[in-house]
Amino acid sequence: MSPRRGRLLPAARRALVPSVVWWAVAGATAAGERPFDAESATLLPAATVELEVAASGALDTARVLYPDDHGDQIVLPSLGMRAGLGAWGEIRVEGVLWQRFANGDTASGVGDWTVATKIRFGSPPGRLSFAGLARMKIPVASDADGLGTNLADIELAGIAGIHTQPVEIDLDLGVAILGAPFRERAQIDLLTYAVCLRREVRPGLAAGVELAGREGGDFFPTRSMARGGIRWQRRQVRWDAALGFGLADGSPSLEVRAGATFRFDRQPAPPASASRPASGGWTESRNEP
Repeated sequence: MSPRRGRLLPAARRALVPSVVWWAVAGATAAGERPFDAESATLLPAATVELEVAASGALDTARVLYPDDHGDQIVLPSLGMRAGLGAWGEIRVEGVLWQRFANGDTASGVGDWTVATKIRFGSPPGRLSFAGLARMKIPVASDADGLGTNLADIELAGIAGIHTQPVEIDLDLGVAILGAPFRERAQIDLLTYAVCLRREVRPGLAAGVELAGREGGDFFPTRSMARGGIRWQRRQVRWDAALGFGLADGSPSLEVRAGATFRFDRQPAPPASASRPASGGWTESRNEP
């Protein structure tokens, strides 16, 4: 563990615990729904498209191809597109236009991109809903600079959502099938997880906390992050921000995220105060058709 991580982790935990307790006492309070990594079991309505623009920064994070090499990273911007396919699924494309890693030496360039689809299982969601996610990484980032592995990865996950107004809980559990760098025709299968608790604070404003990560194995270090974040919606735009603290050596000691999501659909969304779904306020802009 690096000296800086040793200093930051105790302070990070002291700052995070009171926040978690506050949200739990207040009634409790998304990759990946912004600004969290946890996925929601809800889907975009048909013919609805969301465009995401975001930036992030991380301290003391591991370089992708050389996990023992820690430094600071900036991602600016990352882009995403999601499109609803109706009551059963949605598709998405996400990626990084530019990133910079620095630890004395500096490396910068384009990041990896992913394509994914999310499929809902069972009847339209009520208090309890289920979905499945399949995501594939398209290796674009440079392995010469250690910013990527130059190998395609696949992630499969099951999602369960519990919705009791104004509280929402999402549980994700899956497996990441990762290409093993420096080995020919080898792969490593690792468990992934995310638990997210969200609460509507007032119409149009929601807050949440999450624990998300991936088990370690062979070449890949263990990752675990605790985050707190907010999302504010005004008309067709949602603004979000999150602060995360690393709980394992393979994760950043400190991470900041911020972004905006622009929604385009068949008709303007109703005001936030009138568009609250029965399941809670966090998904007011992702209601089922």
